[in-house]
Amino acid sequence: MKNLEILTPDVLPNNLKLIRKMKGLSLADVSKDLGLNSVFLSSVEKEINNFSGKNTIKVLKYFDISFCKLYGIKRNVKLKTT
Repeated sequence: MKNLEILTPDVLPNNLKLIRKMKGLSLADVSKDLGLNSVFLSSVEKEINNFSGKNTIKVLKYFDISFCKLYGIKRNVKLKTT
């Protein structure tokens, strides 16, 4: 059986900044409301860092959005395996 290598990005592309701006919220407001450091939140918006699973759920609930909307998932990906 062959090993299957799947290339994945180190940081997930996201729509956080766009969603925040569409809601008319400042970075400072969101970081305060979520209890996250504003420098860290900015680094996630710039795709330098990722959220943990726990913080991802906080963000989804805060903005009342789906995972797919936050991370811009547009289609299913099928991989061939052997």
